[in-house]
Formats: sequence, structure tokens, C-alpha cells
Amino acid sequence: IKTDPLTIRRVTKPDFNVGDVAYDGSKVYYEGLNHGRSLKRYSHIYCFDAETGESETLYDRNDRGFYGLCVVGKTLLAESILVKDDLETVTPTFCRVEKGKVTEIVKPDITIGSSVLFDTMSESGAASRTVGDRLYTVATVKDRNVIYSFDKDMNGTVIFDKPGIIMQLDTDGKTI
Repeated sequence: IKTDPLTIRRVTKPDFNVGDVAYDGSKVYYEGLNHGRSLKRYSHIYCFDAETGESETLYDRNDRGFYGLCVVGKTLLAESILVKDDLETVTPTFCRVEKGKVTEIVKPDITIGSSVLFDTMSESGAASRTVGDRLYTVATVKDRNVIYSFDKDMNGTVIFDKPGIIMQLDTDGKTI
């Protein structure tokens, strides 16, 4: 998108389904897939450089579903589930995404996101957000939700732990 004069240019095919998006300067990272007539459980990750107008595929194997894209300290992270024969694992992991490579960096003993009442509540926001070089995410521990804070090396600390349900997080760029 250019603002003066206003121009908008499509960077995906018309039937491409964009899932999640993260930004870092002129780079726009996005996750999605050309679904065609059937929904797939896996997805791919791409990068569009707004300065050059070029797109590149970062990960296109059909073995993972991605969501929760974020950039922490210039590193692209994503929540990921393994997919085999259109079946997926239950607990997502945090992964570092590089061209052609995904590295699991956190396999929590907790469930990322809110699985408390998940089947009865509508979730329309995000369970993970970044502020500066920190990633904040909702996690399920036993019968409640907590908020974790991760540094760029994915060392995690619980920063909020009280009885109750948290479905989404948001930020103003300074606070959660």
C-alpha cells in the first residue's frame, strides 16, 4: 500500500487464504495457503518486502500448521502444530522460522493459548503479542489461564497467575 497517491497491490493469488500476519520494518510475514476446494490443516509462511516489492517463501512443507506469528528481536517466531495425514497435534510449540527451516525452541509443559472453556467461548483476538523484544502469551495451566513473558532467547516467566480465564491479549506498543 502506498498512501500518496493511494495504491493497493495484491501480493497473493486471489484464492490465497491469509491466516496470520507479523511486521518488522518493511518486511511483512504472513501465513496461509491456497486451499482450493478443501481445507488443509497445514499452512506455509511467506515474507513480502515492501521496499523491493518481492515475496519469498520461507517455509512450504506440508507438515505444520502455523499461527501466532510475531517478531521478537528480529527473529520470526510462530506457534506451530505438527500435521500428519491431516491430523494435528494438540499442544502447539513455539518455533523459530528461517528460510526453509523451522526449529522448535519451546515445548512448554503447558498449553499455549486458552483451552479453558475453549469449545464454548468465541476467540476473535490473539493469545500472543509482542512489546519491544518480549513475547507475551496466554497459557493454560490446570484449570486457569496465566500470562507468560518470553525474552528473545525464549526464557519464560509467569507474570500473571490468578484464577480465571484469559482469551486474548492486546498491546498499545508499550504495555499489555
